[in-house]
Amino acid sequence: MKKILPAGLMLLTTGVMITTVVLAQSYSSVASNAVSDSLLPQSADGKGAPPRTSPPTSVDALVYAQRFVLQQGYRSYWSREKTFIRSGFLVVLKVDPALVYPHEAATPMLYVGDQTAERINVGYLDGHVIAIVPGSVDIDTAPIWFGTPDLPERVDAQKIAAERQLADAAGIRTIAADERTAAFSQGGAVLYAYDKVELLQSAAALIEEYAPSEQDLADMFTAMRNP
Repeated sequence: MKKILPAGLMLLTTGVMITTVVLAQSYSSVASNAVSDSLLPQSADGKGAPPRTSPPTSVDALVYAQRFVLQQGYRSYWSREKTFIRSGFLVVLKVDPALVYPHEAATPMLYVGDQTAERINVGYLDGHVIAIVPGSVDIDTAPIWFGTPDLPERVDAQKIAAERQLADAAGIRTIAADERTAAFSQGGAVLYAYDKVELLQSAAALIEEYAPSEQDLADMFTAMRNP
């Protein structure tokens, strides 16, 4: 049976909203408007929100990882520099739901090594976050953690370096070799896609499997087509 999100949990963080709204310049205006309208944040009083843990906080596990290559890259809005992404990793992370409770204000930023990760879904009800990691990151040596609450458009290289120092001081671990092997085994062969639209369509299957409460988001990604 399909779960229905309570009204208060229909809020997405600013960054997650940007991920979905700013997809690719090839979208038709009708499709773009449909995406934007479905993800506009609504007002909420914040009652019932779980207590936040103190950053930095490690993810619980890397459960899926798949390398991808795009024919047409895109600018990611998950950092101040707007990193250009042509390749990278599609990952599924098991996380403490309290870290991804949707707020209108800043929420803990997700970092992988010396980059921000681009969150695709919310993940609160199911405890799994699907994210895009830029190809410049070495998954074998990169710690994965949630840092200080912030907005993606304010996070620059200096901020990331400061957050990395905090993570290192806190002993945030890199992903163990056997955990990485299992995650890449789940991911399988390299995913070759035309653009971010096709990448998100592939991510829809991961939402269905690991974050079924967000089936509507998966359906929206699946329905997107290039004109």
